[in-house]
Amino acid sequence: MSTNDPTTRRREPTRGTTPVPRRADGAPRPYRHAGSGEPVLLIHPFLMTHEVWTEVVDQLAVDHEVLAVTLPGHWGGPDARWGRTGAKDMADAVERVLDECGWDTCHIVGNSLGGWIAFELEQRGRARSVTAIAPAGGWTTLSIPAVRLGAAFLALSPLMFLARPFASWAVGVRRIQKAAMSVVTAHPAAVPFDVAKRALNAAIHSHALLPVLWSAARDGGLTGLGATATPVQLVLCDKDRVIPWRVYAQAFLDELPDTAERLLLPDVGHVPMLEDPDLVARTVRGFIAELAAA
Repeated sequence: MSTNDPTTRRREPTRGTTPVPRRADGAPRPYRHAGSGEPVLLIHPFLMTHEVWTEVVDQLAVDHEVLAVTLPGHWGGPDARWGRTGAKDMADAVERVLDECGWDTCHIVGNSLGGWIAFELEQRGRARSVTAIAPAGGWTTLSIPAVRLGAAFLALSPLMFLARPFASWAVGVRRIQKAAMSVVTAHPAAVPFDVAKRALNAAIHSHALLPVLWSAARDGGLTGLGATATPVQLVLCDKDRVIPWRVYAQAFLDELPDTAERLLLPDVGHVPMLEDPDLVARTVRGFIAELAAA
């Protein structure tokens, strides 16, 4: 497994990004569509929205057509019916957006839950390539890692419910931001104020926590990795505290075809675009360029 050169990684966080249109209730629109060129789909992690990709979209849209979607049950995304929030249901919803935009296939980039859904879409023939960043789903039903992860997320439910009435204040307190970002990043101080505020708002206002956990427990993890037919870049995050790759990535490392690239990003946490969007954009763009040149 290769490792990105850490001497070229750390940069000042990207700022001055394009404002994202919002609904009357303050939530972002269901998706953002920008740029022209090779089509790239971005799928966010659990409890986030497409806004987690804002800085990455700004960079990729210079020479790619980029679509960043918000999943059902997440803030600003489509409504989700209880019992219809599994990874396959989420993939159904993303396919509807692809069809609406006239995309038969695209390069798919997903982080965490988004990486799981990226592989589901690959199995349906919608992917030109897959970049899976710290993908979820590499477990079996009721395995110890799955139960441990579910319990950790379940513990967040009362906190999120209690925080919702105070969200407009809490998301703007830098100390609270850094505490929350320390869970999903290696360097919470590197996450700009506005970026942390968006991420906190997304998590507090999400209604996906319990339905998605129930669906994951019911359905089990991702299957069929060995039959993956499109080019894959498996991107693991060195300081991932949410689903540490040494515990949760073994199925991907063992079962993906030998042709899949395996990359370890040093010194970043579970959601690397929060702390280093430049690194994530370079990683995505580089893989797509490599395929184009082949």
